[in-house]
Amino acid sequence: MLQVLVVEDERWIRQSICKMIEEIGGYEIAGEAKDGQEGLRMLQELNPHVLMTDIRMPYMNGLQLSDEARRLLPGLEIVLFSGYNEFDYVREGLRQGVHDYLLKPVQPEELERVMQQLTRKIEQKREKLPRRFVWVEAWRDNLKRLAESIWLVEKAKFDAEWSVLSSEWLKHEKEAEDAYEFFHLIIYVLNEFIREHYSAQLPDTAFHPLDFTSDARRDAELIREHLLGIMNELLTQRNWRKSHVVEKALTYIEAEYANPHLSLFDAAELIGLSHPYLSRLFKEEMGKTFVEYVTELRINKARDILGDPDFKVYEVAGAVGYTEYSYFVRVFKRIVGHSPSDYRKQLGIR
Repeated sequence: MLQVLVVEDERWIRQSICKMIEEIGGYEIAGEAKDGQEGLRMLQELNPHVLMTDIRMPYMNGLQLSDEARRLLPGLEIVLFSGYNEFDYVREGLRQGVHDYLLKPVQPEELERVMQQLTRKIEQKREKLPRRFVWVEAWRDNLKRLAESIWLVEKAKFDAEWSVLSSEWLKHEKEAEDAYEFFHLIIYVLNEFIREHYSAQLPDTAFHPLDFTSDARRDAELIREHLLGIMNELLTQRNWRKSHVVEKALTYIEAEYANPHLSLFDAAELIGLSHPYLSRLFKEEMGKTFVEYVTELRINKARDILGDPDFKVYEVAGAVGYTEYSYFVRVFKRIVGHSPSDYRKQLGIR
C-alpha cells in the first residue's frame, strides 16, 4: 500500500483530506504534520511515496518544503494544495517538478483523480526498474550490518561492510540504484535500524544532500566520506554527553533507590536514551553496571539505617527497595560479609 504524508496547518482541513484519501483506497496515511518544519522531519523518518502539502504555512512554506523534500527523497511524488490567489506559487511548484495541485477546498472527485494518476505513475516507475527491488532485498542484511557498525562507531566493521556493499553497487549500478537512490537507501535503512534497535535517531547532518557527479566510483567515495562523517559526529556527541547522561542516571538512582521497581529501562526512558546505550555509557563511566551500582547503594543505605535503633531489622529491607527480606539478607551478607542482624550487633545495637 502506498504511503502518503499530509502537511497542512489547519487541522480540520488536514483531517478532512486524510479521511478522503483513506476512503479512496490503495493509500495509507503515513503521517500528518501541521507545518513545513514538522513535515520535513517526518519525511526523514517515514520515507513516504507521496507528499501532499499546503503552500501557505508558518515556518516553512509548501514550496520550500517541496524543494527540501526532493533533495531528501528524489523519487518522492508531490501534490500542492492552493487557494485561488496562489497560482504564481503553483506555477513555480510545477516548474520545480511537482506532480499536480488541488484547489482548496479540496473536492473528493479531484482528489481521487490525482490519486489515481499517482498510482499509475508510481506503478510505471516500479515496472521500469524491476531489478532495483531485487538488489535492495539482496543487500538488506549487509545494509543492516553497515548501519550497526555506524551506530556503534566500529570503524573496522564499517570498512568491511562498505567494501562489500559498494563493490556490489558498482557492479550493478546501471541496473539497480543510481547514486541518489543508493545514498538515500543507506540513510533510510540506517535511520530505521537505530530507531528500532536503539530508540534513537540520526543527527540532522546525516540527511544533508550530496553533490553527486556522473562518476560512480567518485560518488561511492562521497557516500563513504559522508557516512564516516556521521560516525565522527556520533562519537563527538557521545563524548560530550557522556558525563551529563550518567549524572542524570545517578540523580535518578539517588531519588528512587527505595523504589523496588527502579530499573535501567525507566532510567533510560527518563533520560531519553535506549537502555542498551545507557547501560554501555554507565559501565564505561562508573566501572560497574547499573544493577551493581544500585545494589551497592542500597546496601550502603541499609548500613546507615541499621545504625538507627528505631528501625527494626526487617523494616530496613523495605526502606532500601527490597520486597523480600530473605533476599535482602543474602545480598547484604554477600557484600558486607555479615548478616544485617550481626552487623547491627557489631554497632552495639541490640
